[in-house]
Amino acid sequence: MKQLKFQHVFTALMLVSFVTAFLFPRQTTPRRPQLAGLFAPVSRPASSFGAWFRERFDRKESTDERTEEDVKAENEALRAELVYQVRQLDLLKKINTDRALLGSVREYCTPVRVVGGDPLAARQTLSLSGSSSDGLATEQPVLYGFSVAGRITNAGAAGAQARLITDKGFALSGAFCRYEATPNGGQVLNRINTTPPVLVGAGRNRLTITNLYMKEVEDRQVKIGDWVLLEDVKWPEPLQGRLIGKIVAINPLPSAALHAEIHVEPEAALSRLREVMVMNKEL
Repeated sequence: MKQLKFQHVFTALMLVSFVTAFLFPRQTTPRRPQLAGLFAPVSRPASSFGAWFRERFDRKESTDERTEEDVKAENEALRAELVYQVRQLDLLKKINTDRALLGSVREYCTPVRVVGGDPLAARQTLSLSGSSSDGLATEQPVLYGFSVAGRITNAGAAGAQARLITDKGFALSGAFCRYEATPNGGQVLNRINTTPPVLVGAGRNRLTITNLYMKEVEDRQVKIGDWVLLEDVKWPEPLQGRLIGKIVAINPLPSAALHAEIHVEPEAALSRLREVMVMNKEL
């Protein structure tokens, strides 16, 4: 007996469905559930395909009731938020870079957020969110990056205050140095041997040096652009050689022409720092 082919079965099923649907509707109506099961192998895949096709290609009516102006306003808000997030990311990257510049000293320091400066701008100080309960105490060094910023002057339960090195009358000693090219194309930081310069805060993010004679400055070729590093026994040993600032001007001292007046500026505007590192852990 020859095996029935699928197309023969399919043709027979279609013929039966036609006869029952159009020639004997009254007799076949009560039997529709049973007949539906008979045609399930064909109807179910067809129904599934039809549902998928309708879902895929039917145009759905939009329920968005926003106007064009609303959409523009939302886009502008999203752009502003994106700019803000990018700036915050850049700030975090800078803070992390500054912390990394501390090197081995970092483990002895605590990061502290700056909450403000002197409200009257009469002094070069910073108000810090850290307090005595965080281990902050007077005379502790305050740093940023590879540079010194000042010292803690007050620390209590509600907060702390730091006096910046640029505050009028703040004094510390240092040494001149400059970067010079090496034969292999690199750079090396060389010390300039002079009388130890004494830097005194002058306000407005500057320090001045007035204890050197103009002749010595000229003979040693101290010039604008040279750096001043910390060399002061009153500061912890690991901080010796930290950056104080860069020379921005050299002039004769108005009150004593034989002396030089050297102006030094820190690498950053100290009164605008947003975070500092306080050296508050024992070495």
